[in-house]
Amino acid sequence: MSLAPIMADYLKRIGADNVLIKGIKRYGNSILHSIMINCLVNGFTIKEGNFVGRLYDNELGIEIYTPKREGVTVRYGIKKGEFNLDPIFIPAYPKFVVDMKLWNYLTDEERKDLIRQIGLSISVTRKYFWDGNLVIANQPSCLDFMLNYMFNGFSYKVPREFKLEHNSVVLDPYAEDEIDEDLIRRTKVFIIGGIVDKGKRFDRATEYLTKVSGYQEVKRYRITLRSSIIGVPDRINKILEILMKVIHGSTLEDAIIEEQTSSEKLARAKYEIVKGNKDLSWLKMDDRLVEKLKGE
Repeated sequence: MSLAPIMADYLKRIGADNVLIKGIKRYGNSILHSIMINCLVNGFTIKEGNFVGRLYDNELGIEIYTPKREGVTVRYGIKKGEFNLDPIFIPAYPKFVVDMKLWNYLTDEERKDLIRQIGLSISVTRKYFWDGNLVIANQPSCLDFMLNYMFNGFSYKVPREFKLEHNSVVLDPYAEDEIDEDLIRRTKVFIIGGIVDKGKRFDRATEYLTKVSGYQEVKRYRITLRSSIIGVPDRINKILEILMKVIHGSTLEDAIIEEQTSSEKLARAKYEIVKGNKDLSWLKMDDRLVEKLKGE
């Protein structure tokens, strides 16, 4: 869920019906959600004082101002400082677990790609939830260094451990059962393998991961697009975005199509053509891709 209602409730409880923002990073479309993420992760807090600004937006009954030399006096502002979480309840679920148990099996190039996907996964998670909803399990000792090096020292508070719940699932493209929107919205823990296999060396790597990490009893599901995995994004950050969009109300098909790369759309279009399906409008390919498909 978006943290905007939680932030709005917190501000109202401390008597702040307006707040001035300066120097915060934006995450998603909600300013209040972004304020909360900055307080939880980037070392900001809400402080009382005399601030001057211009009205920028009004969200959930909270007036949001930006700094101006001449303007309205605002009682509360965003400043660097320790944020008091005591009066705030942030839902712990759903959790999205990326398990890096197979790190030692990866090549250097695959490791770099995996770190890039994890960094992007943190950014994706912040659009819909916060770092506490993402878990990086079985981390290698070099993870912090590599993330800081690749993403220029950004701060994050992603936990390393989690508790398996009754309604947990493992996502595996080779699983027999397909996951649907209802199950996605009911699931508390999603487990995704931290696997990048550029050379196609691993056969059913996720199935092996479940054994070495102790998830044998957790049911595996595959994400499909009209009952096929062809054209379904396989990068971790893309999988997370699909799941989070569905949790927030999107259909599974729409979420997959929105997250497809051009090559994934083309692969699925070719698959449909071979099957004899002529109507490809549902894939929402732009004119450039349609022309490229005709030329192949």
